[in-house]
Amino acid sequence: MNTYLSSDYLFEIASGTTYQEYYLYVAFALIALPIILKVYFTIRNERAPYKSFDRLWFWGYLMIGVLGLFIWFSRDQGLPLFGTRLASYAWLSTIFIYLGYLLYYYKKKVTKDVVRHYEKSRKEKYLK
Repeated sequence: MNTYLSSDYLFEIASGTTYQEYYLYVAFALIALPIILKVYFTIRNERAPYKSFDRLWFWGYLMIGVLGLFIWFSRDQGLPLFGTRLASYAWLSTIFIYLGYLLYYYKKKVTKDVVRHYEKSRKEKYLK
């Protein structure tokens, strides 16, 4: 375990590893899925109370995906700072940390906004 936590291992340029192409696949998925979902939700046009949340997850995961492409390119080309294992681990942990933040934001803020939106639309329907 000390080997994997040493600074020599974490700051070593990790190029040519066995599963390096999976960084590319995950990065493309983090770019393609938000775009596909955004187009789908735009066509459906039923997401009025979720606009702030949609903006948050769309731009967040799109930027994390672009950063992932940069990390993959850095690993592939052996760039000294962003091609290290530490940068890769930081990028992978960013995905899950952002997911946790989105779940927290959805639970705390979005549910209240949705209830407020439907309550307002119900009142407008019957109290004209």
